[in-house]
Amino acid sequence: MTDREIAINELRVLGAMEIANAKSGHTGIVLSAAPIMFAVFNDHLNFNPKDEKWMMRDRFVLSAGHGSALLYATLHMFGYDYSVNDLKSFRQLHSKCAGHPDYGASGVEVTTGPLGQGIANAVGMALCEKKLHTLSTKISDGFYKHYTYVLVGEGDISEGISYEACSLAGLWKLNNLIVLLDSNNMTIEGRAELALGDNLRQRFEAQGFFVVEVDDGNDSVAISEAITRAKEQGEKPSLIICKTKLGYGCELEDTPKIHGSALNEQGLDYLRDKLGVEMRDWKFSKSTKALVDESAKRRKAHYAENSKKLRNFLSNELFAPVNIKAIQTKLFDQNWFYDLSTRAAAGKVLNFLKDDLKNLIGGSADLAPSTKAYFENEPYFSAETDGRNIHFGIREHAMAAICNGIQLYGAYKAFCSTFFVFSDYLKPSLRMSAIMGLDVLYILTHDSIAVGEDGITHQPIEQLAGLRAIPNTIVFRPCDTRETVSAFATYLNNTNKPTILVLSRQDIKCQNSDVELAMKGGYILLKEPLERLDVTLVASGSEVATCTELRDMLFKKGYSARVVSMPCVEIFKEQTKKYQKQVLSPDAVKVFVELSNDDVYNQFLGENDEVLNLSTFGESGKAADVIDDMGMSAERLLPQIVKAIKAHRRTNASLADILP
Repeated sequence: MTDREIAINELRVLGAMEIANAKSGHTGIVLSAAPIMFAVFNDHLNFNPKDEKWMMRDRFVLSAGHGSALLYATLHMFGYDYSVNDLKSFRQLHSKCAGHPDYGASGVEVTTGPLGQGIANAVGMALCEKKLHTLSTKISDGFYKHYTYVLVGEGDISEGISYEACSLAGLWKLNNLIVLLDSNNMTIEGRAELALGDNLRQRFEAQGFFVVEVDDGNDSVAISEAITRAKEQGEKPSLIICKTKLGYGCELEDTPKIHGSALNEQGLDYLRDKLGVEMRDWKFSKSTKALVDESAKRRKAHYAENSKKLRNFLSNELFAPVNIKAIQTKLFDQNWFYDLSTRAAAGKVLNFLKDDLKNLIGGSADLAPSTKAYFENEPYFSAETDGRNIHFGIREHAMAAICNGIQLYGAYKAFCSTFFVFSDYLKPSLRMSAIMGLDVLYILTHDSIAVGEDGITHQPIEQLAGLRAIPNTIVFRPCDTRETVSAFATYLNNTNKPTILVLSRQDIKCQNSDVELAMKGGYILLKEPLERLDVTLVASGSEVATCTELRDMLFKKGYSARVVSMPCVEIFKEQTKKYQKQVLSPDAVKVFVELSNDDVYNQFLGENDEVLNLSTFGESGKAADVIDDMGMSAERLLPQIVKAIKAHRRTNASLADILP
């Protein structure tokens, strides 16, 4: 057995020991994919464990996140900050060795777990490298180049998101993307062929990939040579199919039982004997350490050779710190009193900011003319053109995941856009934005039943509730152009969570909105016209205008109403209790009006307070007709509000004798 084979088998045993110690984990991929990991890290990957965020490092993404024990063992082997005690704490509470890799842990580029996410994230990372390579070619010698490697399993390439993402990778000719498939023909329920009958070579070639097959997945030298071929072909993204056996070397080899199982001590002894390595003390042999030390010399030389060039490159204006306060002041100084749809307003603000936010890139799922989320007079990114606009095509799921990859890369900020109702298609990737604390900007338009003629399928009802329910997320639904400015200012100040703008299709008359107060999440838009307060009307988006209309109608009947705009419930909840009480006066009945079925306002309800919203899907027809038919026009809402006021007065009987 060669020193290289010893190192790989020790890597296998160490990963299996982590899982056995935790009595939980996925041993199968650890034993099948160790030769792939060793070939990548030892022979090709450029990185520096002492400078983990070095911009020009190669990225490695474990899309098959259930193989996390193998990743931690590999990172430990190659000098990252993982001690033996860390490995022994695998899958324990607060361990840096979580059950699936968590972004922020040493050497972990992205949180993975939901299959297919990692490969889509990697496409975003490869896109960033392609753009920076082009930039370095324009201003210097084109030195800026690195690769993004992705380890996937059959599960990753079965998920629809991988089809979406790889289609774009091929179209964009991301020749810096190298995907390695641990092709063990096994899933949890049995042989992969029970549900996956694709000819993978033909599928990926049809998507524009260069494909290499390695018949013996235990041959790490052959895998390494395949990676070299992938680099040398130079025109396409690459897929390397490595034929392996799940759980190689253990008693349950090549069976689905080993996928998510831990070996007991007898099983570990069998494995050690079969692989010909001892490794009982969690330590690598001298020959393995010598191999790793030798490969480190290559990486150190690469780091030294490119660091000075990189320092000069990072002086480019693209990487200059953004003065958020100055940009915000510039925003607020403009006259934004336009009677526009908030989607159109957002398009204006986006283009107003484009020269200040030079590293902001993004686009829509083939809806830019409708969502207005694009940079005017800027080209689209393609294999031939380095543009700031990205045409994702009709691929919402991959679009959001690619934006996560762009944000993770570290040089660019990303935005993406689609119709609000189709946020359901991208929600799993948006959830990953929230989990990783990535400030991706989501621009979601056509926000209510006011879409009208497009009918039920295009009218969002439950989507607000779904997005507001995601932790670590800002959902901002502005009532007019000025509050749309507030939404962007909120985004600029928000650095550790995604910001979601929920915008109208229809034009909205500019309200009496306050750009700065809106950033508190909720504020008094219109005070009550009389000294007393009968009802507080609370709404977001286009319904604020409805409440303004209701205020006038109530006044004609002798009632005094306050209008509160609440564009962002999450931010309003962060305000002091004193401020919340000041805005939502407890002295009067509160009525919340919204074209959704969200119950988020229930937390603010007192006795006799009401939430007037939707409980069913929409209808097809003219916007005004649909809104009225569903009981959400000012005329239809008025009797219910009067009823709530009277119920509140009955509860407070002393008021009944002195008020109309």
